[in-house]
Amino acid sequence: GDIRKKQLVGGWRAGSFCVLFAALFFSPSAARACSTCRCGDPTLTLQGMEKPYENRIRLSTEILYRTETFGTAGVDEEEITEGRLHVGVAWTPSEYFSLGFLLPVVTKELEETSGARDEGTGLGDVEFSGKIYLFRDSPASPRHMAGILAGLRVPSAPEVESGGVPLTVDAQPGQGQWVPSAGAWYGYYNFPFLAYASVQGLFPSGTGFEQLDAGEALVGTLTGQYAFNYKFAVQLGLDSRWTQKNEFGGTPDPDSGGSLLALAPGVTWSPVEDLLVSVSGQIPVAKNLNGEQDEGPSVLGGIIYDL
Repeated sequence: GDIRKKQLVGGWRAGSFCVLFAALFFSPSAARACSTCRCGDPTLTLQGMEKPYENRIRLSTEILYRTETFGTAGVDEEEITEGRLHVGVAWTPSEYFSLGFLLPVVTKELEETSGARDEGTGLGDVEFSGKIYLFRDSPASPRHMAGILAGLRVPSAPEVESGGVPLTVDAQPGQGQWVPSAGAWYGYYNFPFLAYASVQGLFPSGTGFEQLDAGEALVGTLTGQYAFNYKFAVQLGLDSRWTQKNEFGGTPDPDSGGSLLALAPGVTWSPVEDLLVSVSGQIPVAKNLNGEQDEGPSVLGGIIYDL
């Protein structure tokens, strides 16, 4: 009944706030975002931020577009244009945990100052995720819930070549590394208001393409949602990311990593029961990136259907 209706406007990857405070945000160390992680909680479309219900199966599709530049303008600057299509399925076998699987299809174009271009298109690294619901203040209709998050990105993407030569890692659909992750989340539910916060650490392991050793990362989300009714809601929050520097063959990449904070507005619409359509954006508002690099706004659109 009422709880079920609230889920119709609460289960979207609402663009959000990072729970990284000023001391962390302005730390001087820093990974190229395209190689390691995106800004904010990457699991929200698939896992949702709403209350769970037993035996839910969620199908999701999302499209992401973003740009990034690094290097010295007019000398060795390179620009990455990235498009991602994510197809996912999540299953909630009980009200205490859910499991997810995400398959990305990625296209990247890398353009150098000289005009040379590299383009890599193909399957990205698949991702597994889990969400555990450890605390609720009321068994029947909780207003406060909290738990833990865990995930694993698997180096499943094949290395893309051009003319028999592998493309640079920044043009690859995958990065060739195992990336386990772990974190915590909190949700507040008081219709028509909803708030959600999460923080996760990402820990790349092994050596990836082009001898990449991506830096560890911390990503966070804090978002608020207001539902005008059971069909339409708006969100506003912040996403953040902090990463250590990447290394290539043991040599640190000076133009990688750092801290980023982005404003994340969005809207969600439910045209029919169990179907959600969402559009959101990420607009960088504070940057403390290492070396010569910059990240532009990104746009995310998604469709979710709950069985």
